[in-house]
Amino acid sequence: MCFMSKITFDNNFNKILTFYLFECPVEKVSRRGQTFKQIGWKGSSRFQMLERLLKGASGISDERWQILDSSSEVEKRSSSIQRNEQFLFSDISRGRVQTFIYSIRNAFAHGSFDIIVHNDEKYYYFENDYCGNMRSRLLLSEQTLLRWYEIIRTRPEFLTKKSKVKLNKR
Repeated sequence: MCFMSKITFDNNFNKILTFYLFECPVEKVSRRGQTFKQIGWKGSSRFQMLERLLKGASGISDERWQILDSSSEVEKRSSSIQRNEQFLFSDISRGRVQTFIYSIRNAFAHGSFDIIVHNDEKYYYFENDYCGNMRSRLLLSEQTLLRWYEIIRTRPEFLTKKSKVKLNKR
């Protein structure tokens, strides 16, 4: 894909770019922000919870949230990515959530993204490839990226039912 749209540095874009690129929470990627671990997202059960929260916040169906066997599968299945939010991944070596965020970071870092306006809503199209192998393609609404930012930055104990009950009692 050719990335040609004009970038408008509005508040939402600045917030998204700052978080996903400069303050990327993936371990050993950025020195500016807090890592998942520092925020409190550590251990497989917490990352499973985080993945459920991110999926729920995006509204992406299971059919459109795909982990594929190879980069050629990503290439093959990405023709439908133009209209609906979608994830296509072939490499999740960092773990699922970390790979999602790392892919967004790489797309920003290498200029492999575009912003598309459809029905007055902004969508961000990301590509992440390594040595010619397409590792991921994503299409996410601006609102999804902003919701994810809020979810990730919130300590997990404030997102559990027990914590909500404790806070309500106070």
